[in-house]
Formats: sequence, C-alpha cells, structure tokens
Amino acid sequence: MKGYHPGFRRLVIGTVIALIATGLLLAPTTLDMRLQWEMPWRLPGEARVWTAALHTLVSYLMLCLLGILWMVHMRAGWRRRRNHWSGIAMVTLMSVLTLTGVGIFYLGEARASVVASTAHLALGLGIPFLFLYHYLNGRRERYLRP
Repeated sequence: MKGYHPGFRRLVIGTVIALIATGLLLAPTTLDMRLQWEMPWRLPGEARVWTAALHTLVSYLMLCLLGILWMVHMRAGWRRRRNHWSGIAMVTLMSVLTLTGVGIFYLGEARASVVASTAHLALGLGIPFLFLYHYLNGRRERYLRP
C-alpha cells in the first residue's frame, strides 16, 4: 500500500487476524448463551470477559484503521476502479459488523439482541474469506496492470 508506513500493512493484517481469533473464541459462548445451543466447550467466565474486551478494543482499532485506509487506499482504488467491488463489500460488511456489535451491547429488547448477536456471528465468519479475496485480488491486479 503506497503512501503508508512500511509496517502499516502488517498492522492491518494483524488487526484482522486478532478480530477473527477473538471472535472465534467468543462464538461458542454466543451460540450457547444467545441461541441456547449445547456447546462442548466455551470460554470460562473471566476469560470470556477479557476476550470480549479485547475483541471490542481491537474492533475500535480496526475502525481507526478503516479511517486511515479511506485517506489514500480506498480513494485511490475507487479512482482507478481497481478491486473496488470487493472493497465495497469489505466496507459494507465492516459497517454492518460495527452496527450489530453495538446492537449486541445496547439493544434493550432481548429478541433484538439475539438477532444482532446471530447476525454479527454469521457475518463475521465471512470476513476471513472476503479479506483474503480482496488482498489476493489486489496483488494480482497490481502485477497484471501497468
């Protein structure tokens, strides 16, 4: 990514990996507590709280990084019409994940909170695949176009 500090790409990738890892650790608890599914394993109480706090903290970092990406990366990609459909999908998915994440904490009605949790989990499972596609497709386009 031109125009960014050399370690910025690693920071973005590391942040995405941390979000995925903490989200996957929280998934069994979400399925057990929100959907009443019997899970063979889930995080114990204190570990769950710390993992949820870390997931929330890393999501705030991701939102900051998205703002930074908007400054150069997204605008340049949009102007050049390179890899923009997967970029639009990434921004849309991240926006919906942000809204459902807030909904998990702040929706007062129990049913709405369950819907937000379920949507957040289901959509979050798509992030690794979409991110990998966007990244690899961007690298491919960079080498194919002059």
